[in-house]
Formats: sequence, structure tokens, C-alpha cells
Amino acid sequence: MPDVDPTREEYLAVVSEWSGYGHQSASLVGNAYPLFCLTRNEVVERPLEQFPNPGYIFLVNRGELTSWDFVRIRPGLNKKYKNSSLRECYYISMAVPQVIDASADLAVATLLEVANFDPLSSSNLIRNPPQGVMPIFFVRNVQQRIYGPLQRTQLIRNRMDALEAIQWEPHGEEGIVYEFSLEDLNRLGIHFCTYEHPERELNQVVEQPFTLLVGPVLHATSAKAFDRIPDMQLAEWYLRWRDVLEVPEEILKTLRLAPDYLQDTPSSIIRQRCRRLANLFGNLDVLQTERRHAARRYLETEEGKATLEQQLAIEVTRRAQSLEDEVKKRRLELAAEQQRLSEQMADLEAGRKRLEEEWQQELKQYEEKREQQRDLIRQLEDQIRQGVDHLAGQVREQVPLLAALASGMRATLALPTGRDGLMPMLKESKALRPAPTLWSEVKPVPPTRELECMRDENALIDQLVTELADSQLYFTRDFIANLFISLKANPLNLITGPPGYGKSSVVAALARALGHGNAMLEIAVRRSWSDDRYLLGFFDSFHGRYDPGPTGLATRLLQAQYDWEMGGDGVYLVVLDEFNLAAPEYYFSQLLQILPRITPGGNGTTNGEVAGRSVRLFDPAALHDPQGSPQRHELLLYPNTFFWGTINYDETTERLSPRLLDRTGMIFLTASDVSRASFDAGLASVEDSPDQRKGLRAHQLLEWTRTADQCPDELWDRMDPLLQILRRQTDTVGSGLDLSPRVIENIKRYLANSVGLLTPVRAVDFAFQQKILPVLRGRGTKYAARITSLRDHLAQNGFERSARHVSDAIAQADLNFGDIDFFAY
Repeated sequence: MPDVDPTREEYLAVVSEWSGYGHQSASLVGNAYPLFCLTRNEVVERPLEQFPNPGYIFLVNRGELTSWDFVRIRPGLNKKYKNSSLRECYYISMAVPQVIDASADLAVATLLEVANFDPLSSSNLIRNPPQGVMPIFFVRNVQQRIYGPLQRTQLIRNRMDALEAIQWEPHGEEGIVYEFSLEDLNRLGIHFCTYEHPERELNQVVEQPFTLLVGPVLHATSAKAFDRIPDMQLAEWYLRWRDVLEVPEEILKTLRLAPDYLQDTPSSIIRQRCRRLANLFGNLDVLQTERRHAARRYLETEEGKATLEQQLAIEVTRRAQSLEDEVKKRRLELAAEQQRLSEQMADLEAGRKRLEEEWQQELKQYEEKREQQRDLIRQLEDQIRQGVDHLAGQVREQVPLLAALASGMRATLALPTGRDGLMPMLKESKALRPAPTLWSEVKPVPPTRELECMRDENALIDQLVTELADSQLYFTRDFIANLFISLKANPLNLITGPPGYGKSSVVAALARALGHGNAMLEIAVRRSWSDDRYLLGFFDSFHGRYDPGPTGLATRLLQAQYDWEMGGDGVYLVVLDEFNLAAPEYYFSQLLQILPRITPGGNGTTNGEVAGRSVRLFDPAALHDPQGSPQRHELLLYPNTFFWGTINYDETTERLSPRLLDRTGMIFLTASDVSRASFDAGLASVEDSPDQRKGLRAHQLLEWTRTADQCPDELWDRMDPLLQILRRQTDTVGSGLDLSPRVIENIKRYLANSVGLLTPVRAVDFAFQQKILPVLRGRGTKYAARITSLRDHLAQNGFERSARHVSDAIAQADLNFGDIDFFAY
């Protein structure tokens, strides 16, 4: 076998058990000797070289596995030992391997050497076998005749847990054992291979070499067959063979005539079985006839009649007594149930009275406390009134001009319940306040360069790549095209990747390249953010006004609203750096709910109005004076506003929930997307100087934007087979994985906006990686089998980016305790 990485392969192995790490250990451990590579259909030829030390895989936890169990196993690298001693393994299996049973569809079986094996023998036991066998195996006798396929039904062990016998039966429902020669097996495409451990004395399971048959072993047949079906199953076999479900009287006649019916059938096995059936049913018919005649003659005698009457009387007495006992039992149960219900009713009534008394006592205490509070309030009012009178006297003496104000304060405190005399004073006092100045000078942000209407999206992409390169940001053209497509397709996009790859820089450079660098707002997310007041501000109830907070987001959203309503063409990008440093479902909750509601249409307008995308800053009812100066309590989000976020995954960040992933576009920035060479080779012809480049108008961007209904059939026909792999339900891969309608719509919207900017294969590749992989979650053997099948399909159809992403996730699954995480890097 050529040098391969065992951690990427799956092996057929035989288990050798041992107890644990020490006398006090409760862990059951052991070894598994890999015999055959299932993924490559090759025998393990050099055990000591491929699996040091010494030719096996260490089972950290073998569960209920015992010696001579054949298992599927995928080795994991044991980085702790690194082959440091002869008793320590370089490869281990953290999980319990999967035991192979008779239902496994394998193209390999063991060949057992049994010198005196006879297929016509009545015994189904192979005593004192030299080694264990797989659930499906073959046998070779001293005459070099090979018989099979056989199915292992039981392993019999002695008191020392050593292998004593193997119980078997023919494989398949027909109960037939076939005889083969070496030439017969070669014609069927079955070949021999041998596993032999160089140190046989190491363990009893490798003392003898393993002879393996590789090929279609489960379906192997030959011209020479031996019938092993038991007599008791002949009738069932014949009725099944004739497709008869019920067994009426005429079926017996059919069984008796079976040899004549099958006289022209060339199969000797069928004729032998039917002759045996005819003899069996003939004997049965004779016995039943004799029994009926004997019973009839006996009942006609006086003794028989007396016996029948006696049995009838006994049966009537027994049934009457049984009915009487049943009635007594039911009455006792009914009485007990009535007693139990009565006790429960009494307990409930007592509890009700107790609670009612407690409530009455608490109500009385509350009444007493209320009277005490009223007395305290009256005392406090008297003290305040006296203080105001005293203060008014002093003011009247020292500052005569403020005497009127002192009288007003005294009059106000004399009316604490808001009567007619209080409101005019409050209104007059508020009329003297200066008008609020919040947002009174807010204006749209002017563009950083001259804007123009472009007609070629590809020319814009080339300009964006050049602009980023001028800022020392070198990315492939396909990646920049993907950023622009995501900008059109989603109002909220997230960029993930290893630290230092330029996630924040590329978004800032994109805003500058579009000509709207000053309109971009960058916000650093804080770990302590727990709700949207940290992002959007809050209502200050003490001063009766709205506080926009330090982020500046509310002000920038208002500028974007004014820009759109006044017919401007500004593009406003909001970048949330370290988006998942705090839980976005909390601090970003309001925006996360409203952003997906309106999607820009292809004509620069919106599908529906923006009423569904209003950001509510506070409840206007919280204002102390609704008739005073109005304060803006909500903002409108128009299609000229886009949100971007950068995310990292480490011990300081939060995991993204399915609710969030369902509503956003995810962009994976990898090392292959950062390329100075691709820029030099593909865009050397772009010669415009930075001063000559123009910016993009917001309405022009919306004219280029397409909806999900405009997704071409050609692109969807490439995507749909991938979705079918996820939806497929089989015993091997388990239940299907369905995507939500929102995810499907996001995929179609991305594909529709990629037309003319990416090749169909690259567009589907980006869409699958960014829209589908982030929402996939699962673990276990069946989920891993589905993801492996998905990886193979992606690689075969040229979706290199997604295939590489899935392969990397599968490779790291063992390090993540079986979880296939598409966000690990």
C-alpha cells in the first residue's frame, strides 16, 4: 500500500480487549488491529510501519466491545505520545468504533479454514475455530472447496472467554449454501488477499493470518448449491415463493401437488423441497383425519357424552367464578378511588380556607401600611409648604423681583393632585424653555468624489480592485465581485476569517472606492452590550429627552434618511467591528428584525413602502409634555443604508444563533482570496488615476439590483442537486436537512445579482459556501456520511471553494469531538 494518511481513511479492524489503565480504573480499553482499508480496497501490508506501535489502534474507550469483534474505525492522531515507547500508540480512537453486523453492505469477507466442513452436515456449529470471523464469511475445507456465503449467528466462548465455537446459517432468506472453486470466484470478480502480522506472538487475534475475499461477496452464487432450509420452514418458503398471503383449505391441496406442478422446473432444489413438503402434509392430513374420527366415535359413547357434560359444567362454573371475582375487584377499586377523591377534595377545601385566611390577613396589613403612607405624605406636604413659605419670605425681602415666582411655587405645591390651577403654571413654565437642539443641524453627508451613472458593472469591479490595491489591499477579482454582489443582495453582511486578513479594512476601502467614504460609520462593539440602547441610545426620563448615545448610529441613520428623501445618491455603510463580541440577538435585535423586510427592486424603488423598516428610538408617550416641542421618536431605513460586520471565533466571542444566520449573508475571507499576483496579472490594463475615478450613485446601485424571482434557471439547476443531497433520507445518512424559505430566497437573490459578474460555477460556489454552509449543524456518524457525500459531489462538479471548506471542516471533526464546524479555522 502506498504511503497514505490513516486519519483520512476508514478501516476494517479486529478488536483485542483488555481491562483498563490500572486496578482501580473503571475504563475499558483495548486495541484494534486494522486489517483492510475500506476506502481504498487494500489490505494493510505493513502493519508496524503504518500503525506504530505495534500495528494497532489504541481504543481509549472500547465500551462493550470484546475480542474478535470486527469494527469500522477511523483513526485519530495521538499527539500526546508521538511514538515515544513500544507500549504507546501513535493512532487512537476516542469514540467507540462501529461494530459490523450482517446488514452491513461490505465488499469484503473473511475465509475460515475448516478441514472437515461438510455443507450437508446437520450441525450448524464450527467447533474450535482457529480465529474469529466477520458476520458474513466463507469456509474452505481440506479438499480446497470453498463454501458460502455464510452468516455468523453466535460466537460461543468458554469460561476463560476464549473462542470455542461459531454458530452459522446460510446468508439470505433462501437458505442455500454454494460451492466455489478458485476459478469460480475469479470469474465473479472476487480475489484473495492476506493480512499477516510480523509479530504473531503479540496477541491471540493475530496468531493466524487473515485470508480476505474482496469483491461482490454478498451476491456470490454458483451452479452447485446445497439446501439448508429446515423442515419447519418449508411451508413458509413455498407460500412465500408462490406469493400466497392467506392459507385456505385449497392451499393444502396446492402443496400436495407441488412436485407435479414443478416437474418441468430445472432447479433440483425446488423439486426436493416440494417432495418433502408433499410427504409432510400427507402425513399431517392422515393424522388429522384419524384424530377427528377417534374424537367423533368417543363422543358418541355414553362415557364421552358424560365427559362432555362434565367439562361443560366445569367451564360454566369456572367462568361464573371468574366473572364474580372480576366484579368484586372492580367494586373494590371503585370504592378505593372514591375514598381517594374524597380525601383530595377535603385537602383542597382545607387549603382553600387556609389561603383565604392568609389573603385576608395580608390585605389587612396592606390597608394599615397604606394609611401609614398617607400620614407620612401629609406630613411631608406640610413640611414642604412651611419651607416654601419661609423661602418665599426670604426671597421677598432680599430679591423683590422673584416674589412672584415664590408665590407661583407656593400655589403649585398647594395643588399636588394636578387640578385646574396647576396646568397653566406648568405650560407657562415650559413655554419659557429653549427649543431642543438635538439633530436640528443634521444634514446628509456629501460624497467624497464626483458621482456619475455607470453602465458597466464589470468596469466598476475592475475600478474597485484597483482602488483597494492603491490602499495596499490586494484581493482576487472574484472576491471583490463577491463583495459587490453581497452588497446588492443583502442589507446585512458578515465577514469572517482569521485575524489580520483585512476584514474591517476591505469594507472601509469599499466605501471609499464607491465614493462615499465619509458616509461610512465604524462602530466597535463592546462586550458589555446587552440591549439596543447601547447602539441606538435611550430616553432620559429624568430630563425628558432622548439621548442618542456615543456610537453615532442614530444620527447617521437620520442623515441617510434625509439624503434619500431629498433625492440624494449617498450610500451609507455601517461597519460593526467584532460583531459577535457581544450577543447580536440582544443589542442588534430591533435592526435584525426589520432589515430583511424590504428588498431593493430592480428599478431603484422598493417592493412595498418603508413603514416596515422604521427604527423606534423611544415611546413618545414617555414625554412629560406631549404638547411641547416635538422630538423625533423613530427613524426610517431606506435602501441606501447597508450594515456590515466582522466576526471572529475564539474564547471571547459569542456563537451566532440560527436565527441570525438565517437573516444575513456570510462571507468567508481565506488566504486564497488575498493575492497580489492575481491583481497584477488580471488588472494591469486599468490606467485611470485616482483623481479621474468617479463614484457610484445610490439609485444606480439599486437599478443594478435584482430580486430572487429574477434568478436564472441555469444557475438554479446547478444549485438544486446540492440541495437534494441535503434533503435525501436514507438509513446511511439519516433524516434530510431542509433549508428555510428565507435562506432559499437569499440564495436566489445572490445568484440573480451575480449574473455577468461571476461565472455560473463560481457564483454557485460562493452562494453555497456563504448561504448554506453557515446554517448546517449536526453531528454523528450519519451526519458525517452526508457531509462526506456532499464534499465528493462538490469536488466532482468544480465547486472548489465549497469543497475545500467542507474538507477542512471534516478534517478537524476529530479535534472537535465529532462536531463538523464550518466556522473553525
